Amino acid sequence: MNLVKAPTRTSIEFAVKAGISTIAAVGIARWIGLSSPYWAGISAVVATAGSIGASINASITRIVATVIALLIAVGVVLLPVDGLIVAGLTVTVTLIVMSSLRLDAGARLAGASTLLLTAIPQSDPLSIAIGRGLNVPLGCIVAVAIGAVVFPHRAVNTLRIGLTEDLIGLFRLSGDALDQWLDSTFDPNLEERLSALLGDVRKRDATYTEATYEPGGMGGRSDSLSLALELTKRTSRVTRSLVIVATRGQTDSAQRLLEPEFRGVIQALHEAISDIDFSHWSDTPALAQRIHSQLRPAIDAMDAGFRQLRERQATAPFSDRDVEHLLHAMWCIHAFNESFADQGLEAD
Repeated sequence: MNLVKAPTRTSIEFAVKAGISTIAAVGIARWIGLSSPYWAGISAVVATAGSIGASINASITRIVATVIALLIAVGVVLLPVDGLIVAGLTVTVTLIVMSSLRLDAGARLAGASTLLLTAIPQSDPLSIAIGRGLNVPLGCIVAVAIGAVVFPHRAVNTLRIGLTEDLIGLFRLSGDALDQWLDSTFDPNLEERLSALLGDVRKRDATYTEATYEPGGMGGRSDSLSLALELTKRTSRVTRSLVIVATRGQTDSAQRLLEPEFRGVIQALHEAISDIDFSHWSDTPALAQRIHSQLRPAIDAMDAGFRQLRERQATAPFSDRDVEHLLHAMWCIHAFNESFADQGLEAD
């Protein structure tokens, strides 16, 4: 196991932005005469992020959490009691309040803020709290400004590219899962690819939230990107089911009754990939409608083939498990298509 790894471009960009933001924030805090200017530098580091939206999101959380923490701390300091037990209880209360307000990202530093004011005797706690309260937003503003100039990345662009990569990956994985099932083979990479894709899909929610904070970042595309995010999630769930069929149905043989039809579905999935491009997320319903139109003929052929099998009672010689996997795969393919059909209705 390697304990050291080469820094990535992303980590280098983050480090450079954080360093510049720290220097600028502390320098400005000193210039305007704020006490404890190092808090401006700390806030600048905390608010530095990979995208402008993420930086704004972190800044808002940091500022709100700090203000609440300082109000709690000042209130406790003004009470006729003090000591380490009081300081510990104050930190506990602060962390509970942060959790209740869903400010978990700023909870630890908020706890530190209350501890500094309550654990160490202060001659003028109010002025110290005000100084801290001014340093924090200053550092956050500097971090956002530096992030908008130095290696600027927009979360909305990251989201659009990520959704494209996810959907293309899910289409390919679904086709490969059907291929494996039809060939009665086993590929351990199938589950690894699924796990990686599902992890990526889960990350998109956070990126979407970050994108909503960017001025002009979402605009009229907010609804379209929201639909794209939901479409990707639904597709991931169906893909997961197809992978389960492929891995559990290695000894199946009933699927070969519809092999030409399933091959047609696989081909339609791969052909639809060419329609998926990050620039199309400005009109997700139209893209969904096009993909639905591409998949529909292959699915109709599959349904027609299955009707013929039923008329001939061709599935009778096969085990219940075989037939169950066959029906489940067909259900998955229909669910796959219905996801796009439902989103495509928005285009009408």
